[in-house]
Amino acid sequence: MGIAENKRAAAQLIVALASVDKQAFDAVTRPDTRWWTAGMPGTYTRDEYFQFSKDASLLLKQPNFNMKMVGITAEGDRVAIEGETHTELQDGRVYQNKYHFLLIFEEGRVKEVREYHDTQHALQTFQPG
Repeated sequence: MGIAENKRAAAQLIVALASVDKQAFDAVTRPDTRWWTAGMPGTYTRDEYFQFSKDASLLLKQPNFNMKMVGITAEGDRVAIEGETHTELQDGRVYQNKYHFLLIFEEGRVKEVREYHDTQHALQTFQPG
């Protein structure tokens, strides 16, 4: 797969993640995908990370993280995405964060993800009150 196809698949991943769509998420990731995210220990499998996102979405007023891509850059098998999210939690608090995702592709699907964001804001927003 080429750079254009990787960028398209990366955009699909962000949409699937934001909307917590397991079928779409699995379509662009490999079964052996590993996910590292700032502020969380270790790495996670594709299914572990999706479940984490699904559990977090239960705290939202609307079951969507409203992720907006603001930039995408690709070279070789790597795609970098800048994203922003703005969503309201059921208790009225607002989760508004900026993200950087580095996606590494293998055979046309995401093999590895490194996710960076404001970990302090995420902790303050999602920790039990």
